Amino acid sequence: MKNNINTALYQLKIDYLQFMIQVQDWHDPNIILIVYALLMEKEKITQDNLIDLTGLSRTTISETLSLLINDPRGIPVLQTRKPRDKKKYYYCPLSFQEYVKRMFGGALKTINLNLEFVPAMIKRLNRLKPQDEATNHVKEFLVFFYTYNHFVRVVMEKYDEVLTEYFENPEKTPDIRNFLTQEELHLELDTLDETPNEYKETDSLTKIQRDFIGEMVSMGQTSSSGVNKELAYAFFLLYLSKSPITQEDLIKITKSRRAAVSEAFTLLLRQKFANLVKKPNDRRKYYEPIMNLDVFISQRLQLSRHKINQINLVMNNRFIPEVEKIEGDKEEKDKLKAFFQETGRYFHILGRYMTDMFEFIMIQLKQTKVV
Repeated sequence: MKNNINTALYQLKIDYLQFMIQVQDWHDPNIILIVYALLMEKEKITQDNLIDLTGLSRTTISETLSLLINDPRGIPVLQTRKPRDKKKYYYCPLSFQEYVKRMFGGALKTINLNLEFVPAMIKRLNRLKPQDEATNHVKEFLVFFYTYNHFVRVVMEKYDEVLTEYFENPEKTPDIRNFLTQEELHLELDTLDETPNEYKETDSLTKIQRDFIGEMVSMGQTSSSGVNKELAYAFFLLYLSKSPITQEDLIKITKSRRAAVSEAFTLLLRQKFANLVKKPNDRRKYYEPIMNLDVFISQRLQLSRHKINQINLVMNNRFIPEVEKIEGDKEEKDKLKAFFQETGRYFHILGRYMTDMFEFIMIQLKQTKVV
């Protein structure tokens, strides 16, 4: 009977780890598997233990552990050994709360971009003649994107302090405004309307669009080669264009390969980022964004928030009741149940923080009248 009980508990641990990589798509799944396995066991374990729990190969386990042991991003795993035992053991030296905070903070950094190049591009747009609808559309997009990123950066600078307050006072809802000064929130948008003295006669809307897209891709938010690059090109050109665009428009601006461009637009349609538009007496395919950028950002937020809240929901409705049904070994059961409760609690708090953070950002955007 003991073997059956151990098998049931062990299967529940495996199910938990597989669930966590399904919902946390903002991190390397190998890192998620290993870090949460170590946190769940709450003791020093070997690579063999990790292989059994995660299903990863020894090579993958070894490479991922090496990355974490030397991880400059602050998700530490330590290696040690036991007396009269030559095997290597691994463990997490920090609390569960600290790992959740650091891993989620690392994911949020991907939306915290350095857009210091944008004001110069807006000023270049101010010099273009004529100031037509296409030019004004690009200007409005850049102002919104720049302003949105400004508030993201301001809030992210207080991320550690604010989220710690959420964790330490779970029954209260901290006001993010109390952590920020008006000086930190202030953004001088009037200067973006200035027209620079220097101006190249050869400058054009197409060049500014190309320069912006190139800067975004070069920041490393996407792969530097292959279809991921073209996907980024296509996504940004959709929003930089006043009218629906064709594949030829993207090829003209980016000099990309036709096959990669075609695949990129196919992915945009499949992921519901774009709509296909047909024009009378025109056999070409035209594409337009499926929604405004502010709506797109809001929906991506809701999707991420849903995944975070799903963790708490599944802990309370599946994993905790399941461990309670398994008979025997009360100490081991209580330990696993406490871990599942801890998982649900911290991700519930994380969902609250994420909701409050983005609601705060959207309020700031409305006050600056860019949405």
